[in-house]
Amino acid sequence: MNFKLETWLDKLSFLNILTLWIIIISGFGLIYHFFSNDSSFLLSTQTEEVITKLSTDIYFSFITATTTGFGDIIPLGFFRIIAIIQVILGLLLLALVTSKLVSIKQEVIVSEIYEISFNERISRIRSSLLLFRQNLARVFERLENKTIKQHDIEEVQSHITLFEDTLNNIHTTISKSNKSRYTRKIDTLNSEIILNSIINSFDKLKELNILLNQNKLELNKFSINKIESCMNITDNIFNKIPELDVLPESFIEDLKFNKRLLFNQIKDLIKK
Repeated sequence: MNFKLETWLDKLSFLNILTLWIIIISGFGLIYHFFSNDSSFLLSTQTEEVITKLSTDIYFSFITATTTGFGDIIPLGFFRIIAIIQVILGLLLLALVTSKLVSIKQEVIVSEIYEISFNERISRIRSSLLLFRQNLARVFERLENKTIKQHDIEEVQSHITLFEDTLNNIHTTISKSNKSRYTRKIDTLNSEIILNSIINSFDKLKELNILLNQNKLELNKFSINKIESCMNITDNIFNKIPELDVLPESFIEDLKFNKRLLFNQIKDLIKK
């Protein structure tokens, strides 16, 4: 029950709470007006006359709810108990309004922090993909210059492992889209850049295997397994593309075609 009440309160907007507060103040004003009798009434301390105007009753209700207490009007009889109840409700609602204002400010701050963190994450992904291709390019130079040996190929294993980690990061980032009010979708530009970078990275892997075969060198079993894992993760990423909802269909189809072509070529190369 307590959990449901907290959930309900969290869903209330500032405008909802303010409207509820005004309704309660008006409601108590109506009680003071329509239930006034000889034993319970509001008395003006200035004129020592019984309050009969609805506007004045609502005015008293307002200063009671806000605990202002000017002392120009006092409740008598049963209205004293009503006034105490209203003070308690007024303080609770005032605390709720204050809490909601603080909550709104916190949400803005948290949203801004997440935005910065998300953008940094996208930048790291793009940088990691670029670094992977640059690392392979340096290996290519050594292969072309015939200055690399079989035992030097082990360094490629670490590059492929980092590539796998980057792909997992991309998959996680896409999968988390719209899971909560703070999550963000990758925008169109970054989506295109990242997906193209993935394809270009696999193109570098294909080129690596071609050069290795030409130099009669080969990747170890662990590296081959890592490449296969990278292809599986990429398949999962491409299955998540519809969740991005920002890319044109023709662009996606071209990427998928290039991916299938590259994967088939890489599989043929690593089996040799």
